[in-house]
Amino acid sequence: MRKVQLLRGRLQSGIWTLVLSVALCTGSLAQASQLTAPGLAASDGMVVGNAVAYPFNAATALFHNPAQLSLLPNSFSTGSFNIMFHPSYENRQGLFNQLPGPDRDKGGFRPDADRRGYYDSTSREFPIAPNFGYRTDRFAPFAFGIGMYGSLGFAFNYEARPEHGVPNNFFTELVAVSLAPSLSYSLASNLHLGVSINPTYGRLKTKSPTPLGRLDLDVRGPGMFGTIGVMYQPTDRLNLGLTYKTPGKIWMFGNARVDGRGDDATVYFNIPQNVKFGFAYRITDRLTFAGQARWSHLSVFDETRVRFDKYTALNQPAVGRAKDRWRMGAGLTYQITENIMLGAGLSSEPWAIKDDALKPTLADHTDLMVAFGGQYTHGPWIFDVIGGMGLHVETRRADARENPSFPGRYDLGMNVFGFQMTRLLGPSETEAAGDPAPAISMAAYRDYADSARYSIAASQSKRNPEPTSLTDPVQGDALLDTLIAKLSRNRCTLLPRSESERMFALSDKERQQWCRRWDDLRPA
Repeated sequence: MRKVQLLRGRLQSGIWTLVLSVALCTGSLAQASQLTAPGLAASDGMVVGNAVAYPFNAATALFHNPAQLSLLPNSFSTGSFNIMFHPSYENRQGLFNQLPGPDRDKGGFRPDADRRGYYDSTSREFPIAPNFGYRTDRFAPFAFGIGMYGSLGFAFNYEARPEHGVPNNFFTELVAVSLAPSLSYSLASNLHLGVSINPTYGRLKTKSPTPLGRLDLDVRGPGMFGTIGVMYQPTDRLNLGLTYKTPGKIWMFGNARVDGRGDDATVYFNIPQNVKFGFAYRITDRLTFAGQARWSHLSVFDETRVRFDKYTALNQPAVGRAKDRWRMGAGLTYQITENIMLGAGLSSEPWAIKDDALKPTLADHTDLMVAFGGQYTHGPWIFDVIGGMGLHVETRRADARENPSFPGRYDLGMNVFGFQMTRLLGPSETEAAGDPAPAISMAAYRDYADSARYSIAASQSKRNPEPTSLTDPVQGDALLDTLIAKLSRNRCTLLPRSESERMFALSDKERQQWCRRWDDLRPA
């Protein structure tokens, strides 16, 4: 009966987790702000994504560094970023048709616009970026993970002002969502390697006035890129992380309408490669400091063009002229109690799109991002929340001489908040009295002094020793002495779950908790 109740409880938990993840994935997948997002979820978001060397959970590991899967317990994570995105565009000169001769009076920007006013509009978007990640050691000695996240995206929507030369609204939305089937392997107890193959689905929608009339573009299609990550622990308190995301491409096809007339369009969108490296240093048992640098090859956007079969005069770069950029950042986490952790972080990246390529359908800004968040642990459940904002966002001003089509002032307003939920899938058996036994804590897996115990290679070698170690008297005596010492120190034994693939190593504090609860398991 007890096993039936446990099985029923696990089944209900799995059903609710699946329902929640599906509900999150049905929202808008637009991920706005900068060209490439610095973070994924509430957990790594509270340190503004400076987590290439800081294992938070399965979802963040798949986004930042798949090698972290070797340092994490079996778990499932899901959550979402909610972004209040309010960019604005102001043009005091008006927008006018630049076509010469007889084409000047065709649809699009009106040359007879009212010069007494000026165009000023704010885009008020509320995109939601869901994510999920799952990690298992069922394929030991490899750790396997799979998840989903938004790899890049932006969204702008400025209203029409016919009296100021803008007969139609400016709208653009780019979404790229990637899966991340991943494998991680421990080359040594302190050296881990991870790889991901990232199939991607992208969609680009644009609505904009043009000299030939209103443009409505909607293209979509598949894509692909990859991720390689390395995690190295040179000392008990230091983690070093390195990740390389390969160049990728999204092949998008669809339809377009120009002044009401149909056309076919294609966009071969280039996904920029990037390199991230950083560290996480445990200053004290409660305080951890993380730092990170990321280089992104954003100039590859210059090679991405929107192509039309009939209206070739509208062929243009999808993003415009861009520059490669570095994002630098740091973060702190503090474990207040066993169940509560707080975090804060900041990061900065200069603008990538040059002044002469700015337009209402895509702008970019220098930002200094700051965020804060918290984490609460209750048994096998972990809950993360985040609140953040742009501490300083530089106003961009494009002069009419360098950008005659879209001169003016570009501002960016943004606030971010979100949540994430993680379910640990480690030991969670129930005592005969009905009280739940304490589950493995994620904090134990972040204990860098004991991190070697959680690597797949180390756990497998301890679980499956060489046959000679059982027959050699010297090795047998050493093994027996180690077992006696551990039993004498902790005064209890631990039983793994029958369906678990390996014995989970626990910290001394967790062993003591098990000892207090499992009195009947203490050795005589």
